[in-house]
Amino acid sequence: ALGFGGLAGFAVALSVRPVYSFLLATALLAAFTVLYSFTAYADRESFLSRLRPFVASQNLVNEIAGQPASGGRPPDELFEALCADILGARAAALIPSTRLPAVSGPALVYPRGSGLVLPDLEPWQARFTRVQRCLPTGHPRLAWAVPLWSAQGLAGALFLDEKTGGGPYSEEEIELAQAAGERLLDLQAGSELARLSLELLRQRVAQSRVLEGQSRRVLHDEVLPELHSSILYLSGLSNASPEARQAVETLSAAHRRISNLLRAVSPGTPARLAEDGLAAALRLLADNEFAGDFQDVDWQVDSAAEARARELPAFTAEVVYFAVRELLRNARKYARGGDAQRPLRLRLCLASSGGGLTLSVEDDGVGLRTTEPAGEAANPGGSGLRLHSAMLAAVGASLELGPRPGGGTRAVIRI
Repeated sequence: ALGFGGLAGFAVALSVRPVYSFLLATALLAAFTVLYSFTAYADRESFLSRLRPFVASQNLVNEIAGQPASGGRPPDELFEALCADILGARAAALIPSTRLPAVSGPALVYPRGSGLVLPDLEPWQARFTRVQRCLPTGHPRLAWAVPLWSAQGLAGALFLDEKTGGGPYSEEEIELAQAAGERLLDLQAGSELARLSLELLRQRVAQSRVLEGQSRRVLHDEVLPELHSSILYLSGLSNASPEARQAVETLSAAHRRISNLLRAVSPGTPARLAEDGLAAALRLLADNEFAGDFQDVDWQVDSAAEARARELPAFTAEVVYFAVRELLRNARKYARGGDAQRPLRLRLCLASSGGGLTLSVEDDGVGLRTTEPAGEAANPGGSGLRLHSAMLAAVGASLELGPRPGGGTRAVIRI
């Protein structure tokens, strides 16, 4: 308005011909339009750059699996984006409540490594109410306190220093800071709870391995020798009564049953994987547990992939092994579509792909169904495959399930 008014006044004062005034006004209007468009585009780009940390992936799967991405943990990056790009605060601290210290995690500080002395949250718990958005603190570096709430009560507090430009915080900025702070606390507590659950699951798996090995060892090394000794003792009696002979027969039958059971039960899965590798363990699985269930099993395993599969960590290889076993069980149970006489063929392919391995399991059955009962178990939402998908994600792998070209089902495990 100032530029256009100045140009109009200049043209009137100098009695410029109308055609020149019109051309100058048009040129000035075009220049201002370009400037306005450029400013709007720059503001849009700046807004998107500030928004990107909040809509980008938080890499929670890697965080839960103990494989944090480079550049810091997601809560730290989000908190830094909130303080620097959204609020423009000189310093800030997000302090969780001490009600659940095991899952609340450490306090978040901006700037990182600034050595900021954090205030004690305990005296503030009685001063905060749900009506108040912000309270002055009197702290030399953190002038304002914003309470953060959850369904259980006070979840923590966000302490803010003055803005970099020296201006006040608007009510909208305080509301945004409160909402973002509560989301950060939920993110931190959720990822920590999931990590603790996964660690507990790993401990239970390890305990089950130990108990399985102990049971086999006790039966083989202690129970069977004692039964054998009792049988020899009773058999060696010269004047054995009918009751003693009956006891010998009973003990002999128990001895045979336990011996047959130990021979029938294959060695523990961890032992097979450690000795033979993932590919050999899967072949043994198909030959033993699923013998006769499929008309043909086509194996495609290249030597490089088989060698890389041997280098997988024991826990990762075991998770993949049991996921494949669940896929084979689903194929055996549902791929024929209720027709027990239908021929069913299976194809397993293990190949190297970039920095990992790809294991595909295909069948030429009826394919995925969306109706019960097949859809409940063959669909990725089934409880069995949901559990194995979560376990695969926990070790850095993934499971994709979909239709096979030409009919059937194709499952791909990427490790």
